[in-house]
Amino acid sequence: MKKLLTNKQILCVFLPLMFQQLIMNILSLIDNFMIGRFNDAYISGITIVNRVFNISNSLLMGLIASCAVFIAQYYGSNDRENMNRCLKLSIVVSMALLVPLIIMGILWP
Repeated sequence: MKKLLTNKQILCVFLPLMFQQLIMNILSLIDNFMIGRFNDAYISGITIVNRVFNISNSLLMGLIASCAVFIAQYYGSNDRENMNRCLKLSIVVSMALLVPLIIMGILWP
């Protein structure tokens, strides 16, 4: 028989994710406010960068969430080897997604 999750367990997972996304959106808003005193070119630049950042952030959050599901399943079955493989895979794929964005940001600011 499956054990159902309690509301407290769901909130323990949901609240940190919600606050993380809230902080990311507030930081984007603060960027716009700080640059707002300059001309339109600066505001357009910040808007473009925030869009690229949000897309990469969404990709990484999806990747990490999917790997977390597999890691939780392997943790439940006490399979440490596959847990480590999933963690290593998520790190490698995250770096493979981020390194090109970092290089593009450095070469074409």
